[in-house]
Amino acid sequence: MNELIARRFLLGDMSVEERERIEELAFGDPETFSLLQSAQDDLIDDFVNDELSSEERERFQNYFLAQPGRRQDLSIGRALQQYLGREQSVITVAKVAVSQPMVSIFDWFRLHPATASLIVLLLAVVLLVVILTRRTEDSPRQAQHQPTPALPTPSGSPIDTPVQTTPSPSPTAEIQNTPTPSPRHPVQPIYVVLVPGGPARSEGEEIKVRPVRSPVSFELPVVDNTPYQHYQALLQRNGNTIRPWSNLQPKELQSGRALKIDVPAGLLDRQRYRIIVMGLTADGKAQPVHTYYFNVSN
Repeated sequence: MNELIARRFLLGDMSVEERERIEELAFGDPETFSLLQSAQDDLIDDFVNDELSSEERERFQNYFLAQPGRRQDLSIGRALQQYLGREQSVITVAKVAVSQPMVSIFDWFRLHPATASLIVLLLAVVLLVVILTRRTEDSPRQAQHQPTPALPTPSGSPIDTPVQTTPSPSPTAEIQNTPTPSPRHPVQPIYVVLVPGGPARSEGEEIKVRPVRSPVSFELPVVDNTPYQHYQALLQRNGNTIRPWSNLQPKELQSGRALKIDVPAGLLDRQRYRIIVMGLTADGKAQPVHTYYFNVSN
C-alpha cells in the first residue's frame, strides 16, 4: 500500500479483485485504514481546491461520491476548508492589530462565566483526589504507631509456692514480625476535559496530556446552543485527520453539557493535536462549532 494505490482504490481505478484485497487488508490492519483515511481527506481537499485532472474529477463524481457517506464527507470538507480559511484570516489580522489593554483576572471571570465555572470545578475535583490519597497513605501509618498495652506484672505471695510460668510471646514482637500491608491506591480513570479556544501560543497556555498506553476519554464542553441533529469530531495532527467520530450526541457529564470521545491506546504521541467539532443540521449541512487544542508531552 502507498498513496498512489490508495488514491486509485478511492477513485475505482482498479479491478474488482484488487479492491476486495485492499478492503480485507484495511479491515485487519489499522495502518492501512489510516492511510486510506488520509488519502480520502487529501482527495476531497484536491476536489474542493479544483486540483484534480479531468479524468480524476470525472471518476470522483461518478464513483467516489456514489459510495455511502461520501457526499457527507465532501460537505464536511468544504465547511472545514471555509472554516480554516476564516481562521487563517483572523490570525493574520491579529498579527497587525494594535495591542489592547490588559484584562484583570476579575474581568476575565466576569466575561467568561462558563469557562470560569469549569475551572473551579476542576480545581475542586483535584483537591478532593489529593485529600483522599493523603488519608489512604496515613491510615496504615497510624495503625503501625499505636501504643502496645503493658502486661501486668505477677506478684508472689509469701505463703504460696512459686509457680514457674511459661513466658508468652510479646505482642510487640508479633506486630514487628507481621509485614505491614502496603496501601492500595484506587485506580482513577484517565480522562481529560478540554476547553474550546484558540491555538496555544506559549508553554504556559498549552493543555498537556501525558502519553499513555491505555485509552483516553476526552470531554468536549459544548457551549453553542444551536439545535443540531448530531455532531462529528475530527482528531487532527499537523493538519491531517487521524481519527473521525460521527453521530455524537451531547450528554450531561462532570464538566457539564459535553461530547465524550475515546481515543484508542497508542494513537497519541508527543506532538500537538486539535479536535474540530462539526454540527450537522437537519438538511445535512456541516457547520464548525468548536475547536479544542492540546499538546502531548512528559
